[in-house]
Amino acid sequence: MRCFLPFLLSLLALCACGGAQKVVTIPPVVVQPTIVAPPEDPLLQRCRQRLEVAGTERGALLLASAHTPVDAAAVLNAYNKLSVALDNAEAESGLMRAVHPDAKVRDAASECERLVAARRTELSLDRPLYEAFAKLDRATRPADEQRLIDKTIDEFKRAGVDKD
Repeated sequence: MRCFLPFLLSLLALCACGGAQKVVTIPPVVVQPTIVAPPEDPLLQRCRQRLEVAGTERGALLLASAHTPVDAAAVLNAYNKLSVALDNAEAESGLMRAVHPDAKVRDAASECERLVAARRTELSLDRPLYEAFAKLDRATRPADEQRLIDKTIDEFKRAGVDKD
């Protein structure tokens, strides 16, 4: 301990006098936090893809109805694909909301159900879709297609689309 004390005292004196000490300034490092959004739930991704398909098929339906004469088969085919996309999104989300053990998946399923319901409401009030069906020549279509056209027009009328 005796030989350590003089060494310590001489070190303190050297530091106090500004002896061989070199001052080094270190520039501050600025760290930018990276905000990473959590990945979207796969169920919600599939739901959004199906809603995009429904939107694409709506466009195809309106395009097919713009031709003269109206291509009824193309209109009905696009409407079928639109309906299938919405039904698939709704079916999967309804099942997952009801039975999945993970709360995050159930929440994503509920969000999907909300999105599908909003899209269905939007489509039920879509005047151009109503007009596309109203233009179809029922007389040239088979009985099952006539019934589909009639029921679809009735749904639009119940929603009040024909009142605008």
